[in-house]
Amino acid sequence: MNSALLHEPLTRSVEDYLKTIYRLSQKGQPATTNDIAHQLDLSAPSVSGMIKRLSEQGLLEHIPYKGVVLTLEGRHRRSSHHPPSPNHRGLPGRLPRLRLGNRP
Repeated sequence: MNSALLHEPLTRSVEDYLKTIYRLSQKGQPATTNDIAHQLDLSAPSVSGMIKRLSEQGLLEHIPYKGVVLTLEGRHRRSSHHPPSPNHRGLPGRLPRLRLGNRP
């Protein structure tokens, strides 16, 4: 892995790959090349080339005949570019009661 690449800003394309792979692998299985290609509307050979590049950068782990998962560095880089939105903080333990009309 080239450590100089770890500090370079991610391109929009790389961000899209990391986000897509993260989302697909949330099901507990590695993201397949075909699933990534379908989600990003790209050809499988294009996705394979990017997977190889991201794997060489240490952002992905390729599991032969299974797919890819983000490495710890890949998850860190993805989350540093996609901070959780306020909607993902969860609901507070107690929501205020809504009052409709004259009801107590």
